[in-house]
Amino acid sequence: MNLIPMLFGQRSVGASPVVSPATIRKTPGFSSRHDINPVTDHFPMSKVNDDMEHLRQGKARYRLVLDNDGT
Repeated sequence: MNLIPMLFGQRSVGASPVVSPATIRKTPGFSSRHDINPVTDHFPMSKVNDDMEHLRQGKARYRLVLDNDGT
């Protein structure tokens, strides 16, 4: 795997070892106690086609969230 394009594109690869269900249940509490939150980009549901194009073009920087804007 050539890492240079990944580094310059500010991409990352994440992995998680298989953990027990008990450990998975503890994770939200740990995150809450330490004020750890996901980094997200929010887009209105009414512009879902624009948002999908944003994703296809590789412009998404964080986890994408579609917000219900009443449409």
